[in-house]
Amino acid sequence: MNIQQRDSHHTNRTYLPDVELEDRLEAFVIELEGKDPDDIDNELLDAFHSFSLEQGETQTFFTACGQMNIASASKATLQLSEESTKHTLTKETSQFELEDDANTYNIKDRYSAAKFHGILIDMGAAGHSTVGHGQYIAYTAIFQSYPINTLERIEIKFGISLITSIGSIRILTRIGPCIFHIVEENTPFLLSLKDLDEKQALFDNLRMSFVSQTV
Repeated sequence: MNIQQRDSHHTNRTYLPDVELEDRLEAFVIELEGKDPDDIDNELLDAFHSFSLEQGETQTFFTACGQMNIASASKATLQLSEESTKHTLTKETSQFELEDDANTYNIKDRYSAAKFHGILIDMGAAGHSTVGHGQYIAYTAIFQSYPINTLERIEIKFGISLITSIGSIRILTRIGPCIFHIVEENTPFLLSLKDLDEKQALFDNLRMSFVSQTV
């Protein structure tokens, strides 16, 4: 090949830009050796930081009275504040009902007569074991029927209110016979701490059972 032919050969060559050349070389190396783990981690981090999750503010509050929207929760808070101030000044107590919200789930029937929910320990200071009338019906549907002793009616403190029971029943529990006072409230069987003390009973949370020295 003479000098003129060599010059013509070099003139007809096509050269790749530096960036494109680097990309092709990187693709060739990846195909032979695989991708660098550090590069994969960096790409994942970049994708994570660039990802934006839009989450709307919740419009529902979960309370012991059920679910409330913002308007109902604000109204209930205001009413409780007013009742608290009134009770501090006058020592009077009054009851108010929360308005039902069609957009929230109503749990008024949670402890209805449809299903027996067992016996729970009352961690409050009611001083008496209580049960809602609905749960009394659910209990007698599974076990034997227990007549209500309507002669034994007492006043029981629920929150800041006093409720008069409609009677009482005496049933056999794992710590022995216990008296439950029936109220017209949406509440399960609540075994009072006073009854636990009288029965000298303790709850073993490892075995999930009661230990009583009197049974």
